[in-house]
Amino acid sequence: MVNSLMVSNNILQRAERDEIEITPMKLQKLLYLVYARYLYLSGTPLFLNKFEVWQYGPVEREVYEYFKNFRWRPINNYAKIDGKFLVVNEDSDFFRNVIDEVWLKYRNVDAWELSDMTHGEGTAWKKMREISSWIIGDTEIREDGKRFFEDVSTD
Repeated sequence: MVNSLMVSNNILQRAERDEIEITPMKLQKLLYLVYARYLYLSGTPLFLNKFEVWQYGPVEREVYEYFKNFRWRPINNYAKIDGKFLVVNEDSDFFRNVIDEVWLKYRNVDAWELSDMTHGEGTAWKKMREISSWIIGDTEIREDGKRFFEDVSTD
């Protein structure tokens, strides 16, 4: 299993390569989509940290704490874990394909649209908010991993 900050760094690498600005909110939503898609396709969680029900959709607290000082501004550096820049090894075709699928589909969607999407009707966030749960369970997240990619073939 990997760390949520490492996955965030993989996303930020793509953003830098493609010259796309990523704010903390957009990073949170892309991270959620990577996690949800990975969970849906593999049946296993990508990392141990849980997503929480926050005002603007799902939030992973460790990533939030690390990048919160950027507020609404684009992130211009990577997370360091124990003083080191770490990413998820993309030699695994499966992980690389999942993150690429999310990136290609959602890289040009702005943070507010992603927020609206991830906390809309029928989403895991909405279901958990309705029952006053602050943690979004993997069972619910897995469904979002299907919902947000219904136009993508899994063959």
